Amino acid sequence: MNMFMNDFYTLHPVETTDSSLKCKVVFNQNHPIFLGHFPSQPVVPGVCMMQLVKASIEMISSYSLVLRTAPQVKFLRLITPDISPMLTLNWKDMEGKLSVQALLENEGACFKMQANYERL
Repeated sequence: MNMFMNDFYTLHPVETTDSSLKCKVVFNQNHPIFLGHFPSQPVVPGVCMMQLVKASIEMISSYSLVLRTAPQVKFLRLITPDISPMLTLNWKDMEGKLSVQALLENEGACFKMQANYERL
């Protein structure tokens, strides 16, 4: 179990390998970010989903990464803090560059991303 982004979420790993991670994401429903996004109907900000992908890979790989390109980012369904979606990450390490496929799902896909990171 790992916490990130000032206790915004906690990861509960289900399966890990050298190039993949599957985990349940539990959001802190009382986190201040939900007061502004949005007060009457809190949703997880898209940029936080993108950061969750990066931070999760950094956690499992011990790499420090920087996002270089994101050829595909799709926000398919709202993620509210009361659900705990499953995060699936697969990556290929090619000479210090990581090609990543990410999926957040809860009864169907909520967020998909293809991204390219560089190790620092």
